[in-house]
Amino acid sequence: MFKQKFAVQFGTNLIVKFITMLAGFFVARFAGPTVLGTISYGSSFVSIWLFLTTMFSAGHIKLISEGQNKGNCITTYTYLKFMSVALFVIVVMICLIISSNNINIIQIKVILLLLFSLSISQIYNILYDSFTAMLLQAKANIINICNTLIFHIGRIIIVILGARAVGLAIWQLIAIILLLPLAYKMYKELPKGNWDKNLARKYFYFGWPMLFVYLIESLINNSDKLILAHFTSVEELGYYAAAFSLAGSIFIISNTAGIIFFPLFSNYIKEGKWNDLNIINNTYQTFNILFVFPIILLLIIIAKPLLLTLLGLRYESSIIPFQIITLATFFVITGLPYGNMIMGMGKFYINVLISVIQLIIFILSLFIFVSPIVLNLGAIGLALNLAVGYLYRNIAYIIISNKLAPLHYDWNNAIKIAIIIISSIIFIYISNITKLYIFYRWIFIIPLYIIFIYLILYISGLLKKEHIIMLLDMMNIKKLFVYINEEL
Repeated sequence: MFKQKFAVQFGTNLIVKFITMLAGFFVARFAGPTVLGTISYGSSFVSIWLFLTTMFSAGHIKLISEGQNKGNCITTYTYLKFMSVALFVIVVMICLIISSNNINIIQIKVILLLLFSLSISQIYNILYDSFTAMLLQAKANIINICNTLIFHIGRIIIVILGARAVGLAIWQLIAIILLLPLAYKMYKELPKGNWDKNLARKYFYFGWPMLFVYLIESLINNSDKLILAHFTSVEELGYYAAAFSLAGSIFIISNTAGIIFFPLFSNYIKEGKWNDLNIINNTYQTFNILFVFPIILLLIIIAKPLLLTLLGLRYESSIIPFQIITLATFFVITGLPYGNMIMGMGKFYINVLISVIQLIIFILSLFIFVSPIVLNLGAIGLALNLAVGYLYRNIAYIIISNKLAPLHYDWNNAIKIAIIIISSIIFIYISNITKLYIFYRWIFIIPLYIIFIYLILYISGLLKKEHIIMLLDMMNIKKLFVYINEEL
């Protein structure tokens, strides 16, 4: 059922991302980059401290996946989660008070509303982490799907009616509150136990290293936006936010992999099933290279007409950031399983070391690309900074995991990447000389590109029947519904 679990998680993430993107289009078109930038600023201000609420998540998933008492784990985790949320609220409020003279009243209102929204949403994270740890992907995603539908459908409606940043933030809070009865019902389905001091110590044992990892990730993922807004404007941040919201759709691959691989790899490593681990990892990498990497290159090729058609001419400044971020996503989805292996081996301190070095690289590249005294590239600089960080982390994960574990890399994958890149360059050349790349006709490039790439892969013998079967089996609706029905 691994393929079905992956398909359920991937399908859920795909639906969530599609609806999020659709809502994002409406917000971008009807509200404009300033409103988009204000929301992004408020979200970054609050989310930079969200790591305080997630420090125990990895430990929770690892402990349950390794066979610890589920009831005691869930009860202990719940208490720790509420304590961490309380700390989160206090810290954000202190930062808001300190910064209140430097931000306007609209930004303050947005920050407060998002703070309460994210605090309440941590209840849902208890459910999500617990069901994920038990590899119950269908149950884990019920809340996620429901929240996405309620929030984003309402978001589309209110922005068309003229809502601005504050109105959007209010609706986010309302959408979260509406799901509390469903969350309570699902929480009752989880096994319950007692507060366990020994388990709590284990949570802190895993949590403290991850606290630093999440802190650094939070700084990297949020402070860059605050710095960009400081050096430029919320409008420039809006251009970056629009690019990231579209390009970030590819992250559904890494999100899916990370959610499933971490508990699965933890179990395999504990039982010494390295051969099974290698098979799954190589299958995943082959899937990414054959079916994801070509799509990434296609999005880069059609970036200009795609963004101008979807978002409007106002977002021309988002094109290059979109292309850079899209390429950067491939670094993430490639390296993530190796990061999961390191955590699955319990080597959390290595993740801390990797993150510390990434923070140093982040500060240096942010200074070079965004600072007004150096290159001052604005949204483009922020995208380049993101790509540099992801590239480093991907390389670090692969090198270190191969030193720690008996992994077997399929070098045919490197050949596949090279062939796809060369074929894409040839396609761009042909499309340019034949005048295919014309605005309003760019849509024809999509099927032609797909046919061209996969024809080359098939002729070269790199695309085989087994790869097609793997994809079709993962997309088998009958098997998918059988799995969901069995779980629910």
